[in-house]
Amino acid sequence: MKITKIQPQKYHKNRWSIFIDHEFAFGMDAEDLYQLGLKEQQEITQDEKDKIENTVLYRRGKEKALRLLHYRGRTEQEIRQRLQQDFYPDSVIQRIIDFLYRYSFLDDKSYAEQFIKAKLQNKPMGKRMLAYQLQQKGIPKEVAEQVIDNQVIDEEKAVYQLIQKRVDLDKEISLKEKRRLYFYLQRRGFSYETIYKVFSKINWNIKEDVD
Repeated sequence: MKITKIQPQKYHKNRWSIFIDHEFAFGMDAEDLYQLGLKEQQEITQDEKDKIENTVLYRRGKEKALRLLHYRGRTEQEIRQRLQQDFYPDSVIQRIIDFLYRYSFLDDKSYAEQFIKAKLQNKPMGKRMLAYQLQQKGIPKEVAEQVIDNQVIDEEKAVYQLIQKRVDLDKEISLKEKRRLYFYLQRRGFSYETIYKVFSKINWNIKEDVD
């Protein structure tokens, strides 16, 4: 096998792409490239390639993953995506993921609990929206639903708080405004049943719509 091309990565400063036999092999930090002394047209064996992946790339990728986790909790999906952006081989990424799970750096349940707590502190939302956002982050559906079910979430209270922020209940409101409010609450992840229950408890001062 031969290193046929070494080129800087377009969107990642100090990262280089290594091509072996005209095919992309892996990405590498400039410092590691210099220390290894890799050059174009250099012959490289499979054992040498494997050693680079299993030592240099694994170490660098693990350091990057731990830095990301130091700033805030992450899901497996988020870590995978960040490492893929730096063109780490899939086999190296999987080893890093396995390491993070083995030493509890990755924990879907704990991440989901922290995520829900932060979201509810900032702005109330329904269980459906929470479940959707967790799944978008890569949390399995069953884990998201289990964590949400274990949380004490007063959806009726949350709906009422959002209504108070959107409209002045002491003033008149048109049916059109009320419908808009309903659809807004639905987008926040609240069910029809919950919204209807709260709406029915409010003494609305409805004014006629003016076309």
